[in-house]
Amino acid sequence: MAFFAQHCSDRQFGQQPAAQMPWFHVVTLLTKLNDPVEREWYAAKTIHQGWSRSTLELLGTATNINQIWSMDFMHDQLADGRGIRLFNVVDDYNREGLRIEVDFSLPAERVTRALDQIIEWRASQGTCAATMARNTSARRYWNGPPSTGLRSSIPNPETHGKTPLSSVNRTVRYDWLAQNLFGSLEEVQLGATSWLWAYNNERPNMAIGGITPKQKLASRPLTDSTAAYC
Repeated sequence: MAFFAQHCSDRQFGQQPAAQMPWFHVVTLLTKLNDPVEREWYAAKTIHQGWSRSTLELLGTATNINQIWSMDFMHDQLADGRGIRLFNVVDDYNREGLRIEVDFSLPAERVTRALDQIIEWRASQGTCAATMARNTSARRYWNGPPSTGLRSSIPNPETHGKTPLSSVNRTVRYDWLAQNLFGSLEEVQLGATSWLWAYNNERPNMAIGGITPKQKLASRPLTDSTAAYC
């Protein structure tokens, strides 16, 4: 109770979001998040979306592969002015780019299929599907596509710029898209595959100690704790 009182001022009691959640939901937010504004934001979303305590346990930094995936949409255009969309998926733990899906439009079914394929691919490697996906502009997946089993959340917009996905998005934008003029959708799709392979296998990432995402993955073999997420 002393910890709770220290982190919640008098104005936060009553019908504030924290007062409407189960006690252990409140404890989880207090222990996982240091920023009071961010705690209040997630408390409100927890009430609105009915998030479970196990979902809130995944807030913060991923400590193993497949715990948290981040996903977002990007926009660009071809040389003839036609607009294209990109759907990026990243594993927060090792910053590995899991997918860049490219097309003129990306309806719900297409994105769900892409996530299903990622899950199948990760399972074939002896790993398993993510239990939570941070989702930004892909708001239709607030609760996760049904077929994937993902539990989805939308991060606080005030802290979104600090997420692993924001770093990858900037790299995609300025190191690849902005450096090329694509004449067809097929060129972008092939370029996405090539760029993603180089990003994961050849590009050192200072956020994970100056090694590549694949090196980080290789240094963290499947363990009992990882298998528990399957």
